[in-house]
Amino acid sequence: MRLLLRLSLLLGLAIQLAVLPVAVAQDGESGDEVGEQRERNSDARFECVPPEKPERALEDLGFDQFALPLDPVVANQEESPASSDASEGNCSGEASAEAAPVPVEAPPEELDAWRAAVERYKARTSEFTGEVSRLIRRDFDDEVADLRTGYDNLVDRADLEERLLRDKAISAHEEFVKKHPDSPYTARRMFRLAELYFEHSEEEFLEESIRYDELVDMFDAGKVEFLPEPPEKDYRGSIALYKKIIRNFKNYSDLGAVYYMLGYCYSDEAGRHLDPQRAADVYRELLANVPVSEYRAQAYFRLGDLFFEENDTDLALDYYDQILQEFERKQVNSPLTGGEEKLYELALYKVAWSLYKLDRLDVAMSRFMELIDWAEEKEARTGKGADLKLESIRYLAISISDVATEQGVSPIGPAAELLGQKGERAWVYDTLKELASILKDQARFEEAIDAYVYLQERYPLSPDGPEFQNNVIVLYNNPVPPEPKAAADARVQLTNMYGLNGAWYEANKNNKDAIAMATQFILEALESVAYTYQQAALDSGEPSDYLLAARKYEEYLSRYPFAKNAYELNYNLAECYFWIGKQQIPDDEGRLVSGWERAIAQYSRLFGFPEDEYRKDAILGIMYSYNFIWKEREGGYKTNPAALANLRPPLGETVEYAELPISELSQRYIQSVRWVERELTDFEELAVVLYDVGETFYYANYLDHAREVFNAIVKN
Repeated sequence: MRLLLRLSLLLGLAIQLAVLPVAVAQDGESGDEVGEQRERNSDARFECVPPEKPERALEDLGFDQFALPLDPVVANQEESPASSDASEGNCSGEASAEAAPVPVEAPPEELDAWRAAVERYKARTSEFTGEVSRLIRRDFDDEVADLRTGYDNLVDRADLEERLLRDKAISAHEEFVKKHPDSPYTARRMFRLAELYFEHSEEEFLEESIRYDELVDMFDAGKVEFLPEPPEKDYRGSIALYKKIIRNFKNYSDLGAVYYMLGYCYSDEAGRHLDPQRAADVYRELLANVPVSEYRAQAYFRLGDLFFEENDTDLALDYYDQILQEFERKQVNSPLTGGEEKLYELALYKVAWSLYKLDRLDVAMSRFMELIDWAEEKEARTGKGADLKLESIRYLAISISDVATEQGVSPIGPAAELLGQKGERAWVYDTLKELASILKDQARFEEAIDAYVYLQERYPLSPDGPEFQNNVIVLYNNPVPPEPKAAADARVQLTNMYGLNGAWYEANKNNKDAIAMATQFILEALESVAYTYQQAALDSGEPSDYLLAARKYEEYLSRYPFAKNAYELNYNLAECYFWIGKQQIPDDEGRLVSGWERAIAQYSRLFGFPEDEYRKDAILGIMYSYNFIWKEREGGYKTNPAALANLRPPLGETVEYAELPISELSQRYIQSVRWVERELTDFEELAVVLYDVGETFYYANYLDHAREVFNAIVKN
């Protein structure tokens, strides 16, 4: 019995200590020699030598104390040599301690040979890929060249045929006009002949422009010394015929077209006969002499443009207004044609733009809104959008911004007041969005932030919401100096408003583009938010703050598990769990566990990454987590009645005792300490945690294991 063994050892030691030393002095010896002999004898008698005992194996603990205490999921992926030895029946502490995981490395020459083979393969693959690409590109270029050659030939042939036909037509019309100067059909033939001259002039101008561009390139390259004057359109033949028709055929049914084309020839900036004043006179003659014609509205428009370019905006505005009146009169009896609708839209825009230029902003904004309403009505009626709708929305937003600047207020106030009168029309949202963009582009940071915040408040489920909030983050970082605290708060709001399972996500879950955009912005923000929360937790030390950071890391990693810095983020998450401590939180399966338990599982996941920067920190994290759990749940192991009954039996009684079972938690703690002992030999508190192991063995009556641990502590 082990208790009797303990008593016999103590009794032998007491007997040795009770024997008095005997000093014998030889005759003739000096006092010093006697003293030295007495001291040697005394040392020999007080030397404490335990009695020899037969060698025997250590007690069977029932578990491998050198196995890795990883989370079971990871433990299946990483098996230590120590655990392999245990499976083969080798349970000795010494053998297990030496069986630390050691990777098997191939000989250097073999690795070099493999690397050289890989490089040769890469080079050959690259060479093959380049050759294939070159062949494909050559064949493609050849096919394209053949197609272009064939197409150019067809075009050239068609152009030649068109020119021949036009030349024939010109000759035929000239001959008819010459033979029949007063025929009722002469005016029409003259008008058609003027159009043919016009087309001929346009074609000649195009060809001359190509040749001129080639000369410009040669001049820029220094191949020619001088450049001729740029080519001009020669409308002399057309102008002469238009004037003749107006002079001789005043009752011609399409006289409005004649006046319009004559005015156009005088107003073309590339024409040799450019004369804006003469063009204006011709357009006025059209309006005065042709009361009914589809060209009246275009004449008003041309007059408006002529004076607009001359900065006579008031007069230009009058002509633009005349266009609107012309079309409004026409719409009483019949709807506008497609071409007329386009001109009406352009006139509305020109009116609004002229008013803006004249700084009559209130009226200009009304006209822009009128155009936008008209454009939406047209779109609903025809299914075709208006070309100037977006441009009108932009200038409406610019006008609102200018009005706010004059009033010295943030633009979002006047915008909300003005656009609120229009109700929930689609273009109201577009205008507010455009206004926010304009303020952002103009570096009016505070006002832009107000606009984006208002947009999110008014349209909380808008697919653009994540982009609006991301703009707020950017705007807080743009001022000098930036506002990092406000930007951090905005990131938190982004992740909270547009994260998973929120109202916005539910409303937009079928909008792939919106979800992708939200995911992108949230992933960019989540990491920063998590870092911010973790820093705040480090400052406060509050478990609740660490929990907030953990939630953000969890959300980020669940949506972006293969991020480039996933290893670091997983480590940060483990650290957050660790400092949550004993507070209960749900695990992956929804069970309530302590933060330390989640930390163990999270630290364990780190060993599935190729990186090892945080390996030692993770090992310590696992050990400390088990340490805290062990102290909290099994800290009373010294008062275990079963252990005390063996260690302190009643006086006079003989106790038959045996090893006590070691709990699974204690086993994991012991394994984590042994792991630290193997890999962190310079750990300053190694003796402290090893002492926990020794005491655990001692109070569970594994005395040989306890003695081994205590001896190692004393020795090292």
